[in-house]
Amino acid sequence: MQKNIVVKFFSSLKLTLFILFSLAATSIIGTIIPQDLPKSQYASHFGPTTFKLLDFFGIFDMYHSWWFLALLSLLIINLIFCSLKHYKVTYNRVFKENPRLTPEIEKTILHKNDFSVNIKKFDINKLEHFIKNILKAKNFKKIENNDEINYFVNQNKFADFGYYVVHLSLIIIAIGAILGSIYGFKGYINIPVGQAKDFIFVKKTGIKELGFKIKCLDFNIQFYPNGTPKEYRSKVEIIDKNKSFKADILVNHPLKYKGIKFYQASYGTIGQKVLIKVIDRATNKVVFNGEVNVGNVVQVKDKNLQFMVERYANNFQGFGPAARIVLVEGMKPRTSFIIFKNYPDFDAKHRNGDFTFILKNASFQYYTGLQVSKDPGVNIVWLGCFLMIVGLFISFFVYHKKFWVKVTFDKKNAKILFAGSMRKNRLNFDNEFNKLFEKLKEVFK
Repeated sequence: MQKNIVVKFFSSLKLTLFILFSLAATSIIGTIIPQDLPKSQYASHFGPTTFKLLDFFGIFDMYHSWWFLALLSLLIINLIFCSLKHYKVTYNRVFKENPRLTPEIEKTILHKNDFSVNIKKFDINKLEHFIKNILKAKNFKKIENNDEINYFVNQNKFADFGYYVVHLSLIIIAIGAILGSIYGFKGYINIPVGQAKDFIFVKKTGIKELGFKIKCLDFNIQFYPNGTPKEYRSKVEIIDKNKSFKADILVNHPLKYKGIKFYQASYGTIGQKVLIKVIDRATNKVVFNGEVNVGNVVQVKDKNLQFMVERYANNFQGFGPAARIVLVEGMKPRTSFIIFKNYPDFDAKHRNGDFTFILKNASFQYYTGLQVSKDPGVNIVWLGCFLMIVGLFISFFVYHKKFWVKVTFDKKNAKILFAGSMRKNRLNFDNEFNKLFEKLKEVFK
């Protein structure tokens, strides 16, 4: 009794609908609420009480939450029970054949018709030609018994398993999603040019060892005329024990090694130094000519001048390299302006002041920002998607058909009974059956 209750529960259509509805609702929530952002952003947006509640249920990373994995596991169990529940009926329908058209079987068949021909016109070779070529039956069963001949054709009998292929595909997709959620990870790493690292930062677990090193050999960036980045390209080297190789990583062209993908995500600079030349307008003499660390305040000796390079841009709005200079008085910002490397007299022409600033050059080191991810279930999911396409194609476009041709004889005539059945798309089969029956009658005219 308890066994029947368990089977009934897990094979219930209501349970299937509940799971699918829950997964759909989850997907909607996951679309509305951005996933996997820093928790500080969620806390500032939702407030402390709502944040704690949503965080408790894992809403900010739903696809890795325990209840989402539980839903996928329940879907797998439900599909297995549903498949097993109907498997015996399907198996019998496919493999349990009834090649002899008995009166009992004849009563269950909707599509059937018969006609009689003079026994002198009856030619068994013509009949078998019809079965082989018109019914397109390469293999058919023939039973001869007294004054009766039975032919049976079983076409596309495995089409009834399309339903199970779809179920199997959903199970495989769910398994792939669970594996990816449990054993997969997503992190990031910043690697300065010339350096190598063998770990990444993962939000939930912190530092994660890669098991090999990735070294940034070079980083290049191209800009559009308006100064926006056009292309990032990182030239890297994978160093794994005694093996190494070089590769390029571009946006939308990741590097894959040992199931781990490295995506070009960002870039930046470290250790920026800018070469600045300062001229006293009154004497036209150079009072400062040297490298300045970005963000550091510079005091010019014997001159009432303090300044800081606040920011440096490799291409400012399409005008090339530029630096923002901040004049400082008493360690407090007083005024700021921009100077350009390609226009050395820009400051002298467009700004009044005791000193003229010229941008000579800049030296800094790029670092490449890589997003790193691994999903061991992705290939399993793709396999499931392929099987789903196959299963849906079989279910909607391949039909299991059965045909019987029964010939009985008397002294003058041969009576030919033609019958057929198809479980799906019966309206179209009705037209097909009538056309086949007319062709069968033409064989003996």
